[in-house]
Amino acid sequence: MSAPQTYKIELPLDRKRLERIEKEAPELKQYIKEAFGGLLKLLEVEVTAEQWKKIQEVFPVARTTPHGTIEQLPKAFKDALFDAVVRLKRLDPSVIDEVWKNIEEIKKKAYEEPLFK
Repeated sequence: MSAPQTYKIELPLDRKRLERIEKEAPELKQYIKEAFGGLLKLLEVEVTAEQWKKIQEVFPVARTTPHGTIEQLPKAFKDALFDAVVRLKRLDPSVIDEVWKNIEEIKKKAYEEPLFK
């Protein structure tokens, strides 16, 4: 099996995030997916192969599933990604580029998390 050309990051949506989407970016509601029989709601952000390589360099513990989902990312990165998704109202790779502008600050927060110490 060959590696996918694009990847995705799943952003789980709790009640607080769903309310924020409703208020600040209702156009994203149509992209909300359900997992585990509707118990989990999430958004999927597209990631290019080049972006995935950069993410992996900064967060080497990150992995992909056979379906191209990037996992084991720090909470700080996913929080910044969600903020960018709502602000830009997009789920394409441009959102990753926006997050990358603050990667040094995100790294500092991430390396305080238990998984990344």
